[in-house]
Amino acid sequence: MRELDITQQKYPEKQFRPDGLVQNTFKNTAIFFLPKEILHELPIAKDWDDIDFVVTRNRIIRQEISAEIGTLWRLWAATDKKKYLRERIFLQPDVCSRVIAGYCDQDIDPYDINNNSEYLADVICKRLKKTMSFNDPSKNISSLEAVHKVIGIFKDWTENNRGWAEIQDAPTKKREKTVQRLVHLAAKHYVEINNFDISFEPDEGRGPLDLKLSRGADKAIAEIKLSTNQQYLHGFEQQIEEYGAAEKTKNLVYVFVDVGNPIRRDRLNDLYRTTYYSGKPCPELIIIDACPKKAASTYDSGTREKDQVSIPKNTRESMEVDFDSISGINPDEFEMLDLESFPEIELEDFPVLDFDNFSFEG
Repeated sequence: MRELDITQQKYPEKQFRPDGLVQNTFKNTAIFFLPKEILHELPIAKDWDDIDFVVTRNRIIRQEISAEIGTLWRLWAATDKKKYLRERIFLQPDVCSRVIAGYCDQDIDPYDINNNSEYLADVICKRLKKTMSFNDPSKNISSLEAVHKVIGIFKDWTENNRGWAEIQDAPTKKREKTVQRLVHLAAKHYVEINNFDISFEPDEGRGPLDLKLSRGADKAIAEIKLSTNQQYLHGFEQQIEEYGAAEKTKNLVYVFVDVGNPIRRDRLNDLYRTTYYSGKPCPELIIIDACPKKAASTYDSGTREKDQVSIPKNTRESMEVDFDSISGINPDEFEMLDLESFPEIELEDFPVLDFDNFSFEG
């Protein structure tokens, strides 16, 4: 371990055994380290997307089983299946050797540790803790205020401390789960470091909540969606409302992390404004800009990124538009446009406005 520079001095937060190995405090055993270069993906199905992968790589074992018991396999209980595999496959040298040979012939991808969203979120969270301050002098804050504090820290880190780069570098398929887990860990750290009398509760109730903080009957929940999630509108309109009903709370916060989908961002903003000004109940909306940023030196002095500001929940003022402030357009200038360079736009990319809910004064 000393050769790897894994010592008590370098990792004081870890528990070391007399033999120098790191102690697994959960199972009370030693932790052994393996070079990641020799690791490969295990053919294990964690969700429906992995079924084909597992079936292909387990075909050798399946052929051995089918040769003896055929369709009876699916009728057996899990304990019977394990017993059969142990006695008829792994304890039979000739059969086991065929299985091993079959696996050796398979082309299995190297193990990419960054595809583990929990591990990746834990690593990023450690860097986030070093960059951002979680100390809060507030006392007796509500659960909703605590959620705002946590999301505020995450938003500041993402937009102003290159957190967007960490999010963009995460594997695309694991990016949303990584962000959700990251906020989950940040909230837990925030509650613990400030010693708040707030319960940090994991996934419970109607479904897997991204974030839930409570103090007795005072509960607040947050749902987090990336702009790449096609269910982003459903999450705002129905999903978080169902979670709120299950938890018996109206303290709902919907967090939309934009990783480069401006049309969806604007559509969600329009939906929020329409719902809010119509007087219908809706969750608070927080938009976080996680789009790739250019270096500060590349921006023109007269330009800035589009601000994303949600409507305050304590006002319901009517919107006024000053049409006189809109500059005129010279039709002759359209000849200068290269229309072929414009991207293709689908009709579904345009938000549908409900004019029945708008009133124009003047």
